[in-house]
Amino acid sequence: MCKLKQVIKKGKGNMSPGNYQKVYSACGTLLAATVQSALERAGIPAVVKYAKNGAFLDVLVPQAQAEEARRLLYPERRSGEIYFVPACEMK
Repeated sequence: MCKLKQVIKKGKGNMSPGNYQKVYSACGTLLAATVQSALERAGIPAVVKYAKNGAFLDVLVPQAQAEEARRLLYPERRSGEIYFVPACEMK
């Protein structure tokens, strides 16, 4: 069973929310854990926290690695290639 790591707390130095940037919003714990695991396997530390609206879980990474994480999660498509990133849309 996969457990989500929710470690962002105010006043924790390097782990403060100001040092992290949201790269993904998931509509469930399984999807959030999958994205977190994929990022961590690529060497990018990732944490999960509930979004402000409480309905979504945000996956956050250190600001210095946010661009790299986005390239991993949202790769550029080649001509003729079909690729869908599972995402939750807020309406």
